[in-house]
Amino acid sequence: MGEFAASWVSRLVTVLAALALTLTGFALVAPSANAAADAWQSGDPSFTAPSRHPDITGVQYHGLWSDYSDSARAAILDRMASAGVKYVRLDVAWAQIQPNPPSSANGGYDLGWAVPRIDARLKEITDRGMKALMVFYWAPQWSSGTSNKNGVPRSAAEFGDAAAWAANRWQSALTGIELWNEPDLPEFLADTSVATYTGLVKNAYPKIKAVASALTVVAGAPTYVKTSWYEAFYANGGAGHYDALGIHPYIGVADQPVSTCDTSYREYYPCNIPNLLSLMQANGDGGKRVWATEYGWSTHNESSYGAPVPNWKRGVTEAEQATNLLAMQEYLGQYPQVEASFWYNDWNKATGDQQEDNWGLLRRDFSPKPAYYAMKCAASGVCGAGPTTAPTADPTSPAPAPTTGSPTAPAPTSPTASAPAAPTGLTGSAPTSSSVKLTWKSSAGATSYTVYRNGKKVATTTTTAYTDAGLRAATRYSYSVTATNAVGTGPASAPVTVTTLKRGQTAAQSTAAKKGAAKKGAQKAKGTKPAQRKA
Repeated sequence: MGEFAASWVSRLVTVLAALALTLTGFALVAPSANAAADAWQSGDPSFTAPSRHPDITGVQYHGLWSDYSDSARAAILDRMASAGVKYVRLDVAWAQIQPNPPSSANGGYDLGWAVPRIDARLKEITDRGMKALMVFYWAPQWSSGTSNKNGVPRSAAEFGDAAAWAANRWQSALTGIELWNEPDLPEFLADTSVATYTGLVKNAYPKIKAVASALTVVAGAPTYVKTSWYEAFYANGGAGHYDALGIHPYIGVADQPVSTCDTSYREYYPCNIPNLLSLMQANGDGGKRVWATEYGWSTHNESSYGAPVPNWKRGVTEAEQATNLLAMQEYLGQYPQVEASFWYNDWNKATGDQQEDNWGLLRRDFSPKPAYYAMKCAASGVCGAGPTTAPTADPTSPAPAPTTGSPTAPAPTSPTASAPAAPTGLTGSAPTSSSVKLTWKSSAGATSYTVYRNGKKVATTTTTAYTDAGLRAATRYSYSVTATNAVGTGPASAPVTVTTLKRGQTAAQSTAAKKGAAKKGAQKAKGTKPAQRKA
């Protein structure tokens, strides 16, 4: 299947290539030049650069999947390099590189085809000035007893040995190694006991650091920001056995913007990050970092799923995808401990499922979505025709020292003669079937605010609230707000989406229905949502 069905000629070539490599070291050297973003072109969408963002910004790249041909990989990586991307997240299967037990020749590692194949994929990445975060998972059949990727390793020690072997061989091409993917889902780890996963981490971490001390070892990364899962991780002795805790801060109801926070189900929203940071502090890991290794929005027409659409199947427009991704950069950037942010994913898939297929920054024909240009803005500061405003850290420079203590927003600076910042805290509710009530926080120096509905101006007000009337029942509307002063108008706020009530429905009835749907969606999401993205 795909590259796994390589011809004997291809295998012979890689066997010969393997002779030039050593068992103990990765022979590829990243070039000194970093990926440089192309200049903005007339007609490209423009964005406002996040005023704060994690130091590392990257994208999920499935370059080892069977439908990634040589030409597809080149097209995707060239596009990412042109956007100034310096980091990609690459999933690597333990089952591929060590298909035989450690007692076999070469320690069970496939030095004739699988290992050189990963050598080649990483060289394609480093040749473009990038580095990879390697997701290391999927136990071989001799260890798990199954060919399925959710098989549980028979031995934490064997997993740790293999992870250290991979880290040692490929460390020059990596920025970090992530231990497993979403271990809270049975689709990825059949035994979802946190104790089982913690045992894998506790064994692998010291072995990796012994051979590749500079690599960031990422542990955790269950779906969402589940502090209950991390509590169990700490209860099983996970403290200190990682450099960064992984999170996947998707939104509990998949078409909602970043600003959404359902306090009844906080674990399914990014607003739970402060609670995670407090938990880390309480367990002596306040100096550790957090890496958001996966999140995104799928651009699809959800009507194909029928009504009511499941929470995790909801789609957004391409414009909303781009705006939401940048808004998440801004949100994550307020926490100094959050060091990395990886967007899901590089390229639309072709599975036939609308939601599964449309997470990409690139369409299936490799043409860029607005989200691609949003990544260009986030990764390189090339956000429009004007000067760049958000350069990212050089991947060869040392990471900043981790910050301890509870997270706080950056201290306000003295006002200057400039247009006001984007309003924050925009929220909306639907009190009736024909109106929406909006509120937001004031922007320093603002004298008025302009409200936009679906991208069109609908009102100007001097207060921080507005009720939009004359709307259609049971209809979804997207709102944003800008602030204005004597100097000019600032950037738009993060958008908020509000759906008016059905005719005859009361606000109380709507609230009850939403809570019931959110609870059902959260329960479903535990075993379904992320797995359907990447199955």
